[in-house]
Order: sequence, then C-alpha cells, then structure tokens
Amino acid sequence: MGQKINYYSLADHDYLLDQALAVYIDSFQREEIVNTLLDINEETVGDYQDALAATLKQMLKAGHECVLACIDGKVLGLAILSYPNPENQEQVSSQDKLKTLKEQAKFLKMIRYRNLPRLVKTYPLKSGWRDDHATLEILAVSSKAQGKRIGSGLINHIKDHKLKNSQGLYLTTGNAKTADFYQSFGFQLVEEKSSHGLNVYQLVYSK
Repeated sequence: MGQKINYYSLADHDYLLDQALAVYIDSFQREEIVNTLLDINEETVGDYQDALAATLKQMLKAGHECVLACIDGKVLGLAILSYPNPENQEQVSSQDKLKTLKEQAKFLKMIRYRNLPRLVKTYPLKSGWRDDHATLEILAVSSKAQGKRIGSGLINHIKDHKLKNSQGLYLTTGNAKTADFYQSFGFQLVEEKSSHGLNVYQLVYSK
C-alpha cells in the first residue's frame, strides 16, 4: 500500500512556500516551453525563485489557488489555479502590484529573446475558455516523486474540490504525452498548434 498523500492549500500553509518553489523549479527546468523562453541556470535561479514567490503570493492574496501534494510533510507536487473572477482580487493594492512587478522584472534578464517571436506566434496568449473555466497554470511533480501518482492525485483533488465557482478546467501544454495524460482524466483536446518547432495543446475539462 502506498504512502498517503495529503493535500493542502499554500494560502493556509505558507511555511511550505520554499519547498513548493523548489518543486516548481525542479519540474519546469525540464519543460520545453519554459526552456524555450527562459535561461534558468545557477546564476539566475535565485532571481527566478524570487520572482516566482512574489507572483504566487499576489495570486493567493487575490483568491487564486496553489494546491500542495505532500507525503510526511514534504511537498512532492503542486498545482496552481487561476480563477475567472477571484473573490479577493480587490484586496491586491497598487502597492502590492508594484512590489510584485519589481520582482517580476528579474525575469527580463533570463529571457531568451531570440526565441520570443516563435513562442508568441505559437502560444495562446488569450483564450475564451478562461472566461468561465479555472485555468491550471502549473502542475509540477518533483523528479523524486515520479510514479507515485502525485500528478493524478492533484488532478482528481482539483476536479472534486476546487471547481465550485467555475465551469471546469482549462490548460495548455507543450508535450504530446502530457496532453494524452490529461485526456485520460476526461479532458478534451480543443486545439493543437505546431509552429516554429514548438507544439502547444489546449485542453478543457467541463463539469
């Protein structure tokens, strides 16, 4: 019998933020779209983590969600959700936004600008699905936890507990196998686009 996976909201367990960021970075250093856009290395990873932390804190304050999957108190996976009309978005002050922007500016020195045009032409910057569906911005699983059903557990937890105020769940991925994985949970492939050596798949789960 496998170890029990516990699910927590980062908003209620903010002491787990550093662990969550470590899992995020570990996972997305292997993700094609992220690597196409950003140069994350030993020199830039600290700034990357600072910018991520500021962005995530602002999202949580506005009422978006970060779900953590933990075993024995250790974060092994996470999912970041954004909602069409977050309940606390008015609580994010102009000062909060400015502070976050200052941290996000650190992303600028990591951007692979030569790759930016091909990414912009391929990646869907806007989608009507976001108007009434929650968006799964990130699903990250630690490289040390592959095969432990962390990702599967997060998806099922989100479907069962985190979609009360939305019509379903929307996401994009740049990996065909990942797209197949989501379809096994009832997601429908609504658009596939290939351009300039990149693939982007848009998928939707509707309640």
